[in-house]
Amino acid sequence: MVTFLNKNKKIIFTVTVVVFVVAIFFGMGAIIGNISLGNAVAKVGSGRIPYERYQMQVRMAYDNIMKKQDLSENQDAVEKMVRQEVFKEMIVEELLYQEAKKMKMGVSNFEVALEIENTPMFFNNGRFDPRLYVSSIWTNYRMGPKEYEDWRKKERTAMKFKHFLYTEIKISPDDIKFYWDIMGSKSKELLKDKEKFVSQLKQEKFLDIANYYLRFLTTRVEIKDYRQKFERNAQS
Repeated sequence: MVTFLNKNKKIIFTVTVVVFVVAIFFGMGAIIGNISLGNAVAKVGSGRIPYERYQMQVRMAYDNIMKKQDLSENQDAVEKMVRQEVFKEMIVEELLYQEAKKMKMGVSNFEVALEIENTPMFFNNGRFDPRLYVSSIWTNYRMGPKEYEDWRKKERTAMKFKHFLYTEIKISPDDIKFYWDIMGSKSKELLKDKEKFVSQLKQEKFLDIANYYLRFLTTRVEIKDYRQKFERNAQS
């Protein structure tokens, strides 16, 4: 059932009916079901990354790149790069999501509902349209509402953990002196806007700590890559 605000009972009923109809004609039941190793492109600890979602994110990233610049002569190289980067990003997201769950972090249905109801892609005449919501997520993501909302909840939970790491980072006088020394004359220009300077230092420190933390996690969490299995099936 679509997890919208309780006040939208009519919307919930409408979407539920539409989903039922779509499921009959497009066989969404198999997609919404549990992710098994049979349709997982990777295993990250106890988590699975579904092949369909990996393909969807690759397609979207590839299309965005091709729209911004003409790379038609290097399509194979671009697609290979996109696949590698998307795969790494999905591994990182799964790792961060699992860490967030260990710390009892989560995202409520209310937060996801607000995100959905404020997504312009689902607007019709300036208002949220439940039918457009269902058709859009199927057309763009090949997902039903339940699967889409679970995906949004997972991504938001991983982002919450990233935000937690970022807010825990403090900039000390030693940090400022260190960057002052290595940046030389550029530091004087940056210090004209001290708030911006400290923000840049914090971002640099966050990236260093996040990369170190992720390297640490990859030594403790079993990660298995099943992409070759799907590539062989595609070639056969």
